[in-house]
Amino acid sequence: MKANWLEYALLTGFAIFMFMLILTILGGLLEVFIG
Repeated sequence: MKANWLEYALLTGFAIFMFMLILTILGGLLEVFIG
């Protein structure tokens, strides 16, 4: 039970990191196509 919150926190942090990374890449592509 003790490791559950830690595992959840790691997964959440990783998901947020990947989401921000994808947003950054998509933003860069949009800038290239529009700009």
